[in-house]
Amino acid sequence: MDNIADMNEKLLPLKDFHLPPEPGIWPLAPGWWALLALLLLSSALLVWLRHRHRQKARRDYRKEAKLRLATLIDTYRQDNNLQGLSMQVNQLLKQICLSAISPKAARLIDDAWVEFLNQQLNPSSTSLQHNTHIFLVKQPYTTNALLTPDQTDSSLADIKNWLEQHRGELLNVDL
Repeated sequence: MDNIADMNEKLLPLKDFHLPPEPGIWPLAPGWWALLALLLLSSALLVWLRHRHRQKARRDYRKEAKLRLATLIDTYRQDNNLQGLSMQVNQLLKQICLSAISPKAARLIDDAWVEFLNQQLNPSSTSLQHNTHIFLVKQPYTTNALLTPDQTDSSLADIKNWLEQHRGELLNVDL
């Protein structure tokens, strides 16, 4: 019997089994590529939506400020309180400057306040008029009308122009 076993080994030279190497991580299976593509697309979509939300918020605060100014003007047309209008317009401009330009606007008063507003205009825009300066700096502190109705209207138009032309963008946009 040993002869037969020796003979079979000589006739059939069989070698040991060699297993193929284990597959590596590359190349990835198609399912992983699909998952990776989905992850990249969803990340890009998230970035785009965030950008779009910020852009919309930057546009909307100007729109809201114009609406609030229009409401203040309508109230002034009814009660003819120039001092109250001047104080509320100043407050509106301060709120805009605090949220869209710089927190240092909170402590500015008088000429420094108007100069700050002028600095925030685009270079191609014209500065605030002298009547607007009076409207913002002196009118809040007196019940007497320092401006004629035409000068008041001109100042309000100047402030509307400032709302459209200033360089600010919201500093903190909550997502």
